[in-house]
Amino acid sequence: MTDTLHNIGGVYSDLGRNQEALEKYEASLQMEYAVHPQGEKAQTGSIATTLHNIGKVYRVLGRNQEALEKYEASLQMQYAVHPQGEKAQTGSIATTLHNIGKVYRVLGRNQEALEKYEASLQMQYAVHPQGEKAQTSEITVLKQAISLLQPKVDQWLKLQARVAKKRGGKTVSETKTADEEAKDQSKADAAMADLLGDLNLQEQTRKAAKKAHNRGGNNTIGEKPN
Repeated sequence: MTDTLHNIGGVYSDLGRNQEALEKYEASLQMEYAVHPQGEKAQTGSIATTLHNIGKVYRVLGRNQEALEKYEASLQMQYAVHPQGEKAQTGSIATTLHNIGKVYRVLGRNQEALEKYEASLQMQYAVHPQGEKAQTSEITVLKQAISLLQPKVDQWLKLQARVAKKRGGKTVSETKTADEEAKDQSKADAAMADLLGDLNLQEQTRKAAKKAHNRGGNNTIGEKPN
């Protein structure tokens, strides 16, 4: 019965009827818990798959935080049921890592997204007979995603370093409580905005000065030449 519900959910998902797919996957999950001796503490490969698919539907529905929670739960369960634990390397774990990266990307958490993409790519190579010479559609997608995201993360880290320097070397990670971290993050965001504003103003000033020089005048920003 649980397999039937799960399979119906898969059909609904393929048809784009995502709300109905979610309902079937959720029903399948609850039944899997109900028939297992450990109830909701149960950990099985089948439950891990259902959690992953629920996460997939949540992501399609734009419910990204819930998608992240389900993907993370699936990942931890896949490790738990594997003989090698968190050292396990499988195609399904690689796919879950990839999907977690996608959610982080949508949430704007680019550094974490990049970490998951890279972990997924390395695992894809590890489980493939051809290793790093392997060429699959998922490997291609991952390599493209990494190449697009890496420059953005590098730029962000450089900006963070400049903000930290501007703030006397203090970083958000040095805060002690959730409230303090939230306040410090707000300050960091403001500092980042100030820095970007300063850089933008500097660029505008440079361009205006160059324009004025080329025209032989002494115009400032906002003034029209005579």
